[in-house]
Amino acid sequence: MKLNKLDPKIIELLRQNGAITNVELGKKLKVSEATIRYRVKKLLDRNIIKIKGLLNPKMQDEKQLFYLCLTIAPRRELENTVHALLEYDEVINVALITGRYDVIAEVFIDPHKLIDFQRDLDFNENVNISTIESFSTLKSFNKWI
Repeated sequence: MKLNKLDPKIIELLRQNGAITNVELGKKLKVSEATIRYRVKKLLDRNIIKIKGLLNPKMQDEKQLFYLCLTIAPRRELENTVHALLEYDEVINVALITGRYDVIAEVFIDPHKLIDFQRDLDFNENVNISTIESFSTLKSFNKWI
């Protein structure tokens, strides 16, 4: 789907407030509610946007955000490993990256459970990690998960 000139404006307003109604969007953008409803449905159906509630991680005292930097071996297992990582509830996001590591995974977990989580990764036959380095987040700025 090619974005029209209205779509980026809708997306930006939804980024600011995912709970905004179609009526409010229409008023702000000076178009009908039906037009907004149609465009938002198209954006959702084509997997261009996803509307969901996000959590401020600072409000969860018992959990912390960690970044796991992984080297995958053999390299042909990159995508299989990414999909296996995404099966874990604690994993928020996984990305293939350039540089010293192959993959970075965002993990939101109780800090006391991180070692068990990493051990579980080692024993998961679908996760092919040769090295893993974890970084804990001391303070996040404008981070929502």
